[in-house]
Amino acid sequence: SRDYKENIEGFDATKALDILSQVDLVQFDYKEDMDMPAGKYIGVIAEDAPDEITTEDKKMMNMYNTIGLLMGAVQDLSEQVRKLKG
Repeated sequence: SRDYKENIEGFDATKALDILSQVDLVQFDYKEDMDMPAGKYIGVIAEDAPDEITTEDKKMMNMYNTIGLLMGAVQDLSEQVRKLKG
């Protein structure tokens, strides 16, 4: 909501794909002390990921930024497909 935000600016969706392309996806198991359901997970190693998708301490993903970048990448790719279809 605008009620909770300030300094609102547009974001160039064409940058989203560039940022997300830098991410190395990995498959992993969480350590037992993480209190996560057992099983394989697909994600990133925060320390190795671009700053735009991690918390300041680089220990976790910033889900809000990640979702925003994913939306921007979809918008950019949709525009590219539209142009190709003519």
